[in-house]
Amino acid sequence: MTVAVAPTRPVETLIVQAKELLGVEYHLVDCFAYIAILHPQFGAAALVPDDNKLDAETGASELNEAFKKAGILTKAIPLALSATSVEPPILIRSGPQMATDIAVTMGRASVSLQELSSDQYTAAKVALEKHAIERRKRVLDPTLMKMIQGAIAKVTEGKRIFAGGPEVSVEEVVMPEFLLPAVLLAAAENWTMPVAAQQGKGGFVVHMKADDSAVLMFRVSHIEVSSPLLLMLPLVDVIRRSKRGGEYILDECITRFGNFITGHLTPELETSLELRIATSS
Repeated sequence: MTVAVAPTRPVETLIVQAKELLGVEYHLVDCFAYIAILHPQFGAAALVPDDNKLDAETGASELNEAFKKAGILTKAIPLALSATSVEPPILIRSGPQMATDIAVTMGRASVSLQELSSDQYTAAKVALEKHAIERRKRVLDPTLMKMIQGAIAKVTEGKRIFAGGPEVSVEEVVMPEFLLPAVLLAAAENWTMPVAAQQGKGGFVVHMKADDSAVLMFRVSHIEVSSPLLLMLPLVDVIRRSKRGGEYILDECITRFGNFITGHLTPELETSLELRIATSS
């Protein structure tokens, strides 16, 4: 089993198809998890490559926040694709019919919007490009993931690792949708006081997303670190503390993660989670 860091994305295929179908009247930007679509008259949309309406709504919210920061008076709507069913105004048809549904749906949603001037349209495109760059930075860094895996492999030295009963591999421990959320939470809790004592220096931020297919119902989506070394220290410490005899038992990490989620469960936490350990400056 390998670490799932940045698999080939359906968005990459979708944006090629969308550009061909929509033509030059629409400006399309790859925002990694979705496509940002911009039209001077019809406004904007966040298009996801599947039927996940929640992801589409999250994308639209992100785009609207980017427009707001740039002072642009337009609005993004969520769009999701389905090959089997259509549920306007979010779920539209995939394939060749996609272009028609995008134009119709965006057109209907833009009735109350004012058409963007040439300058505003240019500013909106710039805002989307900046947003896309920032969003891509929030993707898990493959180099950092390799460092995490290497650090845990070094400290465990090939010894057996167990989590909730079954034996697991180092690769499974660092998988974003497997045990990494629990290990990072334990590291974050242990590291909070030392970082606070240093006035926030050496902190890190862990972003997680709700994922029904993940072992712990959350997957790590991004890690911000002031220094990779200062992330490795608390991570390695957590693993070392889990040693029992000649084996490593990660049950406590899983229990702590479950307790944290239960104790902090809110409507917002049901979709995303951010562990901010002081600051990451």
